[in-house]
Amino acid sequence: MAHYRTVVAECLDACEIGQLSPDDAAGRKAQDRLMAVPARLDRLADILEKRTRSESFSFDSIYARVLELS
Repeated sequence: MAHYRTVVAECLDACEIGQLSPDDAAGRKAQDRLMAVPARLDRLADILEKRTRSESFSFDSIYARVLELS
């Protein structure tokens, strides 16, 4: 996911989306949405990373075994 963020950020920089000055409200809204995509991808990467981490639990009542959930 971090690679997608890098690609999107490079595309936005190459096309100079941040330097454009749209004439109407719809253009400014579109520009704001496009510029927010890298931050959204960062948040999604964090969420996916948290979901893929395995958790382990220790139950003394089951012969002191450690159970891992993934």
